[in-house]
Amino acid sequence: MASSSSSKLTLPTSTVSPNYVIEQLTGTNFATWKDSLNLALGVMELDHALRFDPPEALNEKSTTEQKLFYDKWERSNRMSLMIIKNSISMPIRGAIPDSENAKTYLESVEEQFRGTSKAHASTLILKMLTKKYDRSSGVREHIMMMTDMANKLKSMDMEISEGFLVHFIMTSLPVQFGPFKINYNTQRKKWKMSELIAMCVQEEERLKVEKPEVAYVTTTNLDKKNGKSVSEKGSSSKVQKSSVGVRKFDNKPRCKFCHKKGHTQHDCPKFKEWLTKKGNNNAFMIYESLNINVPFNSWWIDSGSMVHVSNSLQGFHTIQKLERSQRTIKVGDGEDLNVEAVGSLPLLLESGFSLSLNNTLYVPGITRNLISVSKLAKEGFTLTFRYNDVIINSGSQIVGHGCLDGNLYRLRLDDKFMESLISFNVDENLSKRKREGETSSKLWHQRLGHISRERMLRLVKDEVLPNLNFSDFENCVKCMKGKMTKGNKKGSTRSSGLLELIHTDISGPYPVGISGHKSFITFIDDHSRYMYLYLINEKSESLEMFKAFKAEVENQLDRKIKVVRSDRGGEYYGRHTDIGQAPGPFFEFCKDNGIVNQYTMPGTPQQNGVAERRNRTLMDMVRSMLV
Repeated sequence: MASSSSSKLTLPTSTVSPNYVIEQLTGTNFATWKDSLNLALGVMELDHALRFDPPEALNEKSTTEQKLFYDKWERSNRMSLMIIKNSISMPIRGAIPDSENAKTYLESVEEQFRGTSKAHASTLILKMLTKKYDRSSGVREHIMMMTDMANKLKSMDMEISEGFLVHFIMTSLPVQFGPFKINYNTQRKKWKMSELIAMCVQEEERLKVEKPEVAYVTTTNLDKKNGKSVSEKGSSSKVQKSSVGVRKFDNKPRCKFCHKKGHTQHDCPKFKEWLTKKGNNNAFMIYESLNINVPFNSWWIDSGSMVHVSNSLQGFHTIQKLERSQRTIKVGDGEDLNVEAVGSLPLLLESGFSLSLNNTLYVPGITRNLISVSKLAKEGFTLTFRYNDVIINSGSQIVGHGCLDGNLYRLRLDDKFMESLISFNVDENLSKRKREGETSSKLWHQRLGHISRERMLRLVKDEVLPNLNFSDFENCVKCMKGKMTKGNKKGSTRSSGLLELIHTDISGPYPVGISGHKSFITFIDDHSRYMYLYLINEKSESLEMFKAFKAEVENQLDRKIKVVRSDRGGEYYGRHTDIGQAPGPFFEFCKDNGIVNQYTMPGTPQQNGVAERRNRTLMDMVRSMLV
């Protein structure tokens, strides 16, 4: 047996099976951990001790079969116990009572995780009620996910019938499946789960073929006579899957203006004549690279766009890369720009409100960052356009504003948030992008790990850095937060009587111990500062040591322990689960005896400073004695 990593356990290669990896039990993966453990032990033929009770001890009258059975069970028990223990994280292992029987030890592990079944069932039911098909994956995966949650509820004695599950999945499908739902409701026959999956996949493929994914975006028209940039919302630019392309009939494109085959609307002579008569001959002959006055970190509200579009990955929280040419966006001049990724992007508005833009397309070649009005409306926002500004409401609350810039509305963002985005300008002579603020001392201060001003001046003097502008160098709040030290706790008072408050902590394990004990636990009375120390080998022994300490001091002093203060370790509180820490044996024992447990907050050992300082004093004494 060899450990492949800190979180996984890899069993040796068998002559009949490949390597099997057991995920380390961390508290949130008990079901998968147990399945992988049973599979690995079964394939390696080490589960004999888990399937049979321990045999009787051997004696002189034992037969050969009994000896063989005993040897097989003893080897299986020993190997299984080592594998089980090494596949459990240390905080959880410390809260489990030790046992020499692998089957009994595994039952103790199951007992620790049995208390969260109700909470897990409530979480699954809530997920099923709120789960909707969002097309982020296929409909098959959506149905299989819903079925998996139903099967998990079935294992918790909450069985859901197949007919009810079929109707429940139907309600989670979007409005595009409306005719499909009506067709099913008119039939007398009830579908099975396999039939539902096949029909839904077929309907999804039909929807993709008959209605490609299209989005209209606003581009900018350049008036060649005046040299001014003019917004044209009539340009029907499209975002579509490249596999669909231009709709063709008999392998020939059809014009949408004159409805004749052989050419597209862009090349239609009648369409160009119509544009000439209208006085807008260059409405669709647009080049995005000519918009040199548009900042790349600005965002524009577009009532004609059906998707959010960004020209930079700066600020994305989630991102999903797309293959090359998997999706394209066609701008007004007919050029196809690649959509390289899709993700979620939050924008911090001037009012302090965080506006989340879901399913935003990353298109590096686009000039403007566009915000779709229709998508904001679907998410519950209301936009009111006025003469020179636009107001964004969420319910009855105003969350943002936009100002009229040229002929488009630009969203007002927080100034510091805009500075955090990468800003580009296009040089009028070279038409190339370059970064701004390269001489900013604040920028280089952050790039070089928040070094001091004096060190930056030395780097400038040594010509490692260019000449920097220190006018924007001010007190860095991030430096203050990152380099702040914790203050000493003052003004604490002791308890007024014996056994009113007991401080406890475990120190170890250490590489060298006494008689196999490599750790120790201390119990310190807050009033007298009198200490009891017990040598232990495992953290799970903390409860037994506390029982011995409690029995002695309460009998000798004729008093009762009222409060026990400790850290939030698994030996004192309990194990970690997906919904938090579940109480363990130590907590339950104190609760049954009327003892109040006080636990320190994470990252604040000074709250249990009496025990922590005593442990440090003891280790200083030990090191001095060893020297």
